[in-house]
Amino acid sequence: MPDDHQLFLDLFLLYADFNRPALLETILQSFLESASPAELKSLRRALRDRALTLRQSRKKGRPRAEKSWAWICSSMRLVWRREIDGWSWPRLAAAAGLKPTKPNIRTLRNRYNHYTALIAHTLQRLNSAPEALNKLLDAEPIQRLLQSKLALPFDTYPQECKRLVLKLLPRGLETNSRLP
Repeated sequence: MPDDHQLFLDLFLLYADFNRPALLETILQSFLESASPAELKSLRRALRDRALTLRQSRKKGRPRAEKSWAWICSSMRLVWRREIDGWSWPRLAAAAGLKPTKPNIRTLRNRYNHYTALIAHTLQRLNSAPEALNKLLDAEPIQRLLQSKLALPFDTYPQECKRLVLKLLPRGLETNSRLP
């Protein structure tokens, strides 16, 4: 190895861990000024590929609320109170800290519909008749799946959860087909 390259390697190892600006300055002085056109071309290609992978890994657009565990849990409580406890929409709005106005109730209904769509999306792989689904919901793996994805408390209220899923699945399939 020529002395220039050994000097570069020594400086690289010295600065790589703790002084990145000094390392970049050293790269500019020691390597780029003495690099051949072929080396610069391969460096440009490597930089382009690296920049492409960085751009592709970023998620574009607004994050979906359905991906948030807090949103899923609060939506499950909303659906539970509506279907199992029989609460009215104004009472649900008040429990959510909202005034029971038409726009707020519409927001809660949209949230309800999105949760039913999540149920349908989670169970769409099963493609079974309602009678078979009734029996399938007794299986522990399906209950664990619904508990982990949708926060349904199958461990403490299995019959209520089963009834809830069976009631909401048709509505969720309809809502799921209307969502973009």
